[in-house]
Amino acid sequence: MGNFQFYIEGVTQSVAKILETVDKERVMVAKKLKCANVYSAIEWLSMAYNVVEDNLFDAIHSNPGYVGIMAPRTINVRYITEDVPMSLVPISEFGKIFELKTRVIDSLIDIANSIFKKDFRESGRNLSRLGLEGLDLSQIRDILIKGKK
Repeated sequence: MGNFQFYIEGVTQSVAKILETVDKERVMVAKKLKCANVYSAIEWLSMAYNVVEDNLFDAIHSNPGYVGIMAPRTINVRYITEDVPMSLVPISEFGKIFELKTRVIDSLIDIANSIFKKDFRESGRNLSRLGLEGLDLSQIRDILIKGKK
């Protein structure tokens, strides 16, 4: 029922390890897309909050900005209903194009599908919905950077 601090109490050592792996998969896909200025979560926390730590657990727990943020009262929140179909699905889809393994991201999508009895891969930002199905890296970059095929 949201009676705990979302980041401070919700991000345990195990949760942080999962988040670190998701972050590595995200960065790996972004670099393959040749995105500029790709920062890991730890790097971003350092830049945004001046938190300097060696691992994500310590970085999150050292961030005073996260203290007092309470957990959602329900599972039906944007952290799942938006982040899974709009962020994790496209990362997974791009990973497949480049033959990169996004096992933890894929697992989280599958878990969310099970919980919500929904296919977020189908309803989310998949390659077909993005108009990128069958395109190579050069064509995808042209669309993402220039807005055209």
